[in-house]
Amino acid sequence: MCSVFFQVLSNTLWYLTNQHAVIKEASFHDSKVRPVPDIFHNYQGFNEMRRKKLKEMPLSARNLKSHCEALLSLCIRPCVAKLDLKQDIMDLHTCLDSYINYLNQKNESVSRNHRLNHPVREVSKNVTVEFREANAVVAQQYNNINDILKQKSLWEPVQVKETLNMQSSMQRLRFIEHLHVSEDTFLLRYSPGGGTLTLCYVWKGHQGDYSNNARVIADLKTKLPVYHTREMKRTWQAKYAAKYFIECETSHITITVFRRRTAHTSIIAHPQTLENLDFFALYI
Repeated sequence: MCSVFFQVLSNTLWYLTNQHAVIKEASFHDSKVRPVPDIFHNYQGFNEMRRKKLKEMPLSARNLKSHCEALLSLCIRPCVAKLDLKQDIMDLHTCLDSYINYLNQKNESVSRNHRLNHPVREVSKNVTVEFREANAVVAQQYNNINDILKQKSLWEPVQVKETLNMQSSMQRLRFIEHLHVSEDTFLLRYSPGGGTLTLCYVWKGHQGDYSNNARVIADLKTKLPVYHTREMKRTWQAKYAAKYFIECETSHITITVFRRRTAHTSIIAHPQTLENLDFFALYI
């Protein structure tokens, strides 16, 4: 009878072995998510996917539900009560159940966003601009930005690329929060979503000069990446296919033309493939 208990528990812990940190990260963003109980913390990192040269698969709500039901069935077994593990099993069940709800909510949110006929994050609503006063002493980590800005004229934006190579989100945040150079500057921040890091631009300017500021922001808006929803892509491609009598509205030609004409940001295909498709699109 106890063999079933150990089999079910080992299957569950093996499924979670590389995902403890993922669940814990989700618990930071959503208070309803419960991290893996401390008693099971030693059972992580056993499935070495890199050594096996296999891709790490994310947790599935369907698989988690199956493990949840199996854990719940263990609580009525005598051996669980004998080993005094019922509360620990229930805590693990609560953890998985809360993460299932979290995944379902995320899935519903993503599906709802893809049905929108406008970008989820519009540039005009997600751009923030801050004024930063000049500092007599410039920290060493900002010397590069300071030197570049000195060579630029007023109201000429420069992208802050230092944060793009930082692995830690906290490190990137601190770098931007403490950014000060030897001249008065404005800092623009924009997070396009889609897993892209927050983009930052700085330029020299005078506080209170709203007209020049508005002009800089308007110019930058055309350069900032935008992620279009599936509904937007589907509608555009259908209209384009009907206009030019293309049989398949999801063909590579219409997808390429859509990316070029709408400045859509998405996963880039093989460069040679895109070059060939761009060439074909010229004759449409």
